Amino acid sequence: MVGDRVSTDIKGASDFGIRSILLCTGEFNEKDLDNSIKPDFIVDSIERILSLF
Repeated sequence: MVGDRVSTDIKGASDFGIRSILLCTGEFNEKDLDNSIKPDFIVDSIERILSLF
């Protein structure tokens, strides 16, 4: 799952056991990383996703 919201995109992936990538654009807020929901990967550009796999 690729998303820019920790509270919905990343949490949803976590709830279903899907690996997640937080894209730090759009709705992303740095404060969202201060909770128990953590993405598997964090990238600042969609282009960087290709380098993960």
